[in-house]
Amino acid sequence: GGGGKDKGAEPLLLLLDYDQGLLLRAEQLGLLADATGAVSAKRRISWSCTPSALAYQFPYVLALCGPRVEVHSVLDQALLQ
Repeated sequence: GGGGKDKGAEPLLLLLDYDQGLLLRAEQLGLLADATGAVSAKRRISWSCTPSALAYQFPYVLALCGPRVEVHSVLDQALLQ
């Protein structure tokens, strides 16, 4: 077995909407940036694992964490489900 990294550990970039900016996943942390690319320290999402996939439908970000799907709001970064 090679010592390669889990594919889910690689950074992942998700374009939200034209005026909503983007989300960068770096392991268990999601950083929300505005349309200019500026990242706010207050706009962070914490997942229980490193998501293997992300999806976005305003105002929700869905993250696949193992067998679970976590749902966060981009408005206040709260875990909703």
